[in-house]
Amino acid sequence: GRGGSTGVLTRSTESFKVLTECPLIVMLLFQLYPRYIQSTIPALIPLMVQTLALQTPRRAIQRHRQATTDFMAAQVKTLSFLTYLLRAFADFMRSYQESIPKCVINLLLTCPPESVSIRKDILVATRHILATDFRVGFFSQIDTLLDENVLLGGGPTVLQSSHEALRPLACSTLADLVHHVRGELGIKHLSRVVHIFSCHIHDVSLPLAIQITSVRLLLNLVESIFHKNDVEARALLVRILHTLVFKFTTLKLQIPKLLAARDEAAAAKATEKEETDRAATPAGARASAGRAAAQAVKGTAGGTEEAPAAADG
Repeated sequence: GRGGSTGVLTRSTESFKVLTECPLIVMLLFQLYPRYIQSTIPALIPLMVQTLALQTPRRAIQRHRQATTDFMAAQVKTLSFLTYLLRAFADFMRSYQESIPKCVINLLLTCPPESVSIRKDILVATRHILATDFRVGFFSQIDTLLDENVLLGGGPTVLQSSHEALRPLACSTLADLVHHVRGELGIKHLSRVVHIFSCHIHDVSLPLAIQITSVRLLLNLVESIFHKNDVEARALLVRILHTLVFKFTTLKLQIPKLLAARDEAAAAKATEKEETDRAATPAGARASAGRAAAQAVKGTAGGTEEAPAAADG
């Protein structure tokens, strides 16, 4: 690619775009030559973690935004490769159990708001890490991850459509984290979690699956809150109960609309299937051919009627 606006071509050895493709190439080579994995991984993992830990100077972010975005894309592909290795080579990566989650948080904090695809890849990688024992490293980052702007990216450059596209993934990622850490949360964090997921339950712009996940998470929090055994914990339980009861009120208005939409979709599907089946039968095929022939004859007749008129003119 070209080096910014100078018109100078960038060497491939200095291109972040080329570097972005390297993790996938290495993964492919490991699949083709598995006998080299055991000897290569111990040397490769530290280099990849060092790559994740690199931070772009703030001044460079402002002056070379495209190059910064390309560099971060390379880091995220490296992160995806690391998550691919987590299960099979956990012993080699155990010493990085704390540093990898910190690198993920830093990527979320520095990812440009307009780079939706990069942020999506970070969230997907985070969910993969949360499914392993390495999720322990995120427990100390709960304050940061409870901030929606960190997960979704804030700023005036964010398109509303892009923001909404990331919300379901961000919500499910946060729900996974809270589910694993709920026993360690204090009443302050529990209060924030109840507020966030209560809002998700009543947010009709979110998919129904995310609303259901939010309901299940609140129900899973009940036992942890109950054992706090203080006044604030009791107030939180009342808030959860109020949220669920009020959801029934909104469902009373939404269910008829959902059922009507379902019936319309089913009717449209049935009509489409009926037309397809009719066309597939011999009688249907003959009828279709007859209609096509009639239209062709009609068009020919129309043309012959116009010809004498033109001659008379």
